[in-house]
Amino acid sequence: MMEFQPRYAAWLASLGLPVSGSSLAEVRARFGLLRNIEFMIWIRRCLATAPKGTLINGSVADHDAFTAHCWKQASADCLAAHPA
Repeated sequence: MMEFQPRYAAWLASLGLPVSGSSLAEVRARFGLLRNIEFMIWIRRCLATAPKGTLINGSVADHDAFTAHCWKQASADCLAAHPA
């Protein structure tokens, strides 16, 4: 079983797709081809909203902080898509 790159896993989670216990092949089989263009748009939005100090000259300087920010964005996206 393949581990997903953490930011890609955050994006999958933002769509409500299973991350834990799934291989890329299983995710593709269940949900069709993954939309890499949509991932790139989502990651750009994360870059645009990243906290100060996370980026230097548009490049990620603190990878742990940026990945944490991506997971916060994924959580916000899920909550927005499925309000209580």
